[in-house]
Amino acid sequence: MRNIATTRILHLSDPAAANDPAKPWIWPLPRLDGVSPSIIPTHDPTWTDGIVQIGYTDRAASADLVPVFAAHDGIITYAFRGERGATLCLDHPAGWSSQYDGLESVIALSTDRFRRRRKVRVRTGEVLGHVRAPLRIGFALSRLVDGAWVPVQTAELIHAWSMLPWFAEPRAVSAAIAV
Repeated sequence: MRNIATTRILHLSDPAAANDPAKPWIWPLPRLDGVSPSIIPTHDPTWTDGIVQIGYTDRAASADLVPVFAAHDGIITYAFRGERGATLCLDHPAGWSSQYDGLESVIALSTDRFRRRRKVRVRTGEVLGHVRAPLRIGFALSRLVDGAWVPVQTAELIHAWSMLPWFAEPRAVSAAIAV
């Protein structure tokens, strides 16, 4: 992910809501047919400052597009299609921000930092877009501290988050029915 200059309207709410256990953070990629995503080491020198590559080490492709989820409630502040795919930024309560890079498709209109548009709100677990082979995205977190966005070491936080399931292939249905 490159440094992206945007005019951001911060989504602030009650700081206690950010620590609400009823509102957990989730992984941006699902557990796909029982296979969990993980942080994949990358040798791309442009990915710095807490940006991690998330994908599947035991699975490189899927017959269908795989959804990318909103990691937490927030507002879409930036959406753009570039040479590496679509990029999306969300602002979350209590000064948090998440960035998604390398999406095949995004379910949001592109944003223009110079136009005043109503920001699209998303809930935890809503589909933001999709990824196709190789099933990997760039993901980063940052936090507003003293008026400046500070990168957060995503790898240190993401392991405590929940994962949502997703089934790309139809599951076998048992034909045995008790009568």
